[in-house]
Amino acid sequence: MNKTRKAICLLPIGLLCAAFVYPFLHELGHGLVVFLLGAKVVELQWFPLPSILCRMNSIGATEYVVAGMGGIIFPAALCLLIRCNRKFWIWYAVFIVRLICIWSLLLAAISIVLFKFGILLPNDDITRILQRYPQQWWVCGVLIVLMCLSLCISMAKSKPIQRIVKEL
Repeated sequence: MNKTRKAICLLPIGLLCAAFVYPFLHELGHGLVVFLLGAKVVELQWFPLPSILCRMNSIGATEYVVAGMGGIIFPAALCLLIRCNRKFWIWYAVFIVRLICIWSLLLAAISIVLFKFGILLPNDDITRILQRYPQQWWVCGVLIVLMCLSLCISMAKSKPIQRIVKEL
């Protein structure tokens, strides 16, 4: 594939990751954590907007927090585990999902700060967690900081600018 075609393909691959891959991994993360906690996944909706409905009876605060954070934890963990440096397009897709994970983590951190100031974001996973267990804000915060740092270090090690310039 020539360099012009490769450059043109960067945008659609990025959009595909943003519109389909990350939302799928996010909802799958909630579903897997809830399943592992022994709760029942009642509905998994993919279109028009991805969402998951679960029945979580008799689980504690920590389990509820982890289930709520599963949507951020799973894609981030997957990105940290996948090491594909040979195939550019797989590397690039993982790179884009990592960027989206970092963006999602930053938005989650902002959501915690807004919650502490009494501003509630509608339909936000972190807001829902904190509405039910407001004392668990620090657990969410620690998880967010650790994941964000891990992803940033992982991305820096992959030298993305050099890799993209080399390929194009």
